[in-house]
Amino acid sequence: MKKITLWLLVLAVILSTFSAFMVVQAADNDYEIVMVVKLEGVTWFDNMKLGIEQFTKDTRVNACQIGADTADPASQVALIEDLIAKGVEKGALPIVAISTTAGTGTETD
Repeated sequence: MKKITLWLLVLAVILSTFSAFMVVQAADNDYEIVMVVKLEGVTWFDNMKLGIEQFTKDTRVNACQIGADTADPASQVALIEDLIAKGVEKGALPIVAISTTAGTGTETD
Protein backbone atom coordinates (compact mmCIF):
# COMPACT_ATOMS: atom_id res chain seq x y z
CA MET A 1 0.00 0.00 0.00
CA LYS A 2 2.87 2.37 0.78
CA LYS A 3 4.39 1.76 -2.66
CA ILE A 4 1.11 2.61 -4.39
CA THR A 5 0.76 5.80 -2.36
CA LEU A 6 4.35 6.76 -3.14
CA TRP A 7 3.88 6.15 -6.87
CA LEU A 8 0.65 8.16 -6.88
CA LEU A 9 2.44 11.02 -5.12
CA VAL A 10 5.32 10.92 -7.62
CA LEU A 11 2.83 10.86 -10.52
CA ALA A 12 0.94 13.83 -9.07
CA VAL A 13 4.17 15.85 -8.73
CA ILE A 14 5.20 15.04 -12.29
CA LEU A 15 1.79 15.95 -13.70
CA SER A 16 1.57 19.21 -11.76
CA THR A 17 5.07 20.19 -12.88
CA PHE A 18 4.18 19.42 -16.49
CA SER A 19 0.93 21.38 -16.19
CA ALA A 20 2.71 24.41 -14.75
CA PHE A 21 5.28 24.25 -17.56
CA MET A 22 2.52 24.15 -20.18
CA VAL A 23 0.74 27.18 -18.66
CA VAL A 24 3.96 29.21 -18.55
CA GLN A 25 4.78 28.18 -22.10
CA ALA A 26 1.27 29.20 -23.18
CA ALA A 27 1.68 32.57 -21.47
CA ASP A 28 4.93 33.11 -23.37
CA ASN A 29 3.19 32.33 -26.66
CA ASP A 30 0.41 34.92 -26.27
CA TYR A 31 -2.10 32.13 -25.78
CA GLU A 32 -5.59 33.54 -25.30
CA ILE A 33 -8.77 31.98 -23.94
CA VAL A 34 -12.13 33.62 -24.51
CA MET A 35 -15.16 31.88 -22.98
CA VAL A 36 -18.36 32.72 -24.86
CA VAL A 37 -21.41 32.25 -22.64
CA LYS A 38 -25.11 32.26 -23.39
CA LEU A 39 -26.01 35.42 -21.54
CA GLU A 40 -24.27 38.03 -19.40
CA GLY A 41 -25.75 38.85 -16.00
CA VAL A 42 -26.71 35.28 -15.03
CA THR A 43 -25.37 34.27 -11.61
CA TRP A 44 -23.90 31.00 -12.90
CA PHE A 45 -21.90 32.77 -15.60
CA ASP A 46 -20.98 35.65 -13.28
CA ASN A 47 -19.40 33.13 -10.90
CA MET A 48 -17.64 31.40 -13.79
CA LYS A 49 -16.25 34.79 -14.84
CA LEU A 50 -14.75 35.24 -11.36
CA GLY A 51 -12.97 31.91 -11.77
CA ILE A 52 -11.66 32.91 -15.19
CA GLU A 53 -10.36 36.20 -13.77
CA GLN A 54 -8.61 34.30 -10.97
CA PHE A 55 -7.11 31.89 -13.53
CA THR A 56 -5.72 34.90 -15.41
CA LYS A 57 -4.10 36.25 -12.25
CA ASP A 58 -2.66 32.86 -11.29
CA THR A 59 -1.28 31.88 -14.70
CA ARG A 60 -0.69 35.10 -16.66
CA VAL A 61 -2.65 33.56 -19.54
CA ASN A 62 -4.90 36.13 -21.18
CA ALA A 63 -8.38 34.76 -20.42
CA CYS A 64 -11.78 36.43 -20.34
CA GLN A 65 -15.47 35.78 -20.72
CA ILE A 66 -17.99 37.47 -23.00
CA GLY A 67 -21.66 36.97 -23.69
CA ALA A 68 -24.57 38.65 -25.36
CA ASP A 69 -27.08 40.90 -23.59
CA THR A 70 -29.92 38.72 -24.88
CA ALA A 71 -30.17 34.95 -25.23
CA ASP A 72 -30.29 35.16 -29.01
CA PRO A 73 -28.38 32.55 -31.03
CA ALA A 74 -27.65 35.06 -33.80
CA SER A 75 -26.00 37.42 -31.28
CA GLN A 76 -23.82 34.62 -29.98
CA VAL A 77 -22.82 33.57 -33.49
CA ALA A 78 -21.88 37.20 -34.25
CA LEU A 79 -19.66 37.31 -31.14
CA ILE A 80 -17.93 34.08 -32.14
CA GLU A 81 -17.38 35.22 -35.73
CA ASP A 82 -15.93 38.50 -34.48
CA LEU A 83 -13.50 36.66 -32.17
CA ILE A 84 -12.36 34.39 -34.99
CA ALA A 85 -11.83 37.43 -37.24
CA LYS A 86 -9.64 38.97 -34.51
CA GLY A 87 -7.48 35.82 -34.39
CA VAL A 88 -8.59 34.32 -31.08
CA GLU A 89 -8.55 30.83 -32.60
CA LYS A 90 -4.79 30.70 -31.90
CA GLY A 91 -5.79 30.08 -28.30
CA ALA A 92 -8.99 28.53 -27.04
CA LEU A 93 -12.56 29.53 -27.71
CA PRO A 94 -14.80 27.50 -25.39
CA ILE A 95 -18.49 28.13 -26.01
CA VAL A 96 -21.61 27.58 -23.90
CA ALA A 97 -23.94 27.36 -26.87
CA ILE A 98 -27.46 28.78 -26.93
CA SER A 99 -28.25 26.64 -29.96
CA THR A 100 -26.38 23.69 -31.41
CA THR A 101 -27.46 24.58 -34.94
CA ALA A 102 -27.19 28.40 -34.98
CA GLY A 103 -24.96 29.63 -37.77
CA THR A 104 -24.77 26.23 -39.47
CA GLY A 105 -27.54 26.77 -41.98
CA THR A 106 -29.54 23.94 -40.43
CA GLU A 107 -31.79 26.03 -38.20
CA THR A 108 -35.49 25.22 -38.21
CA ASP A 109 -38.29 27.64 -37.46
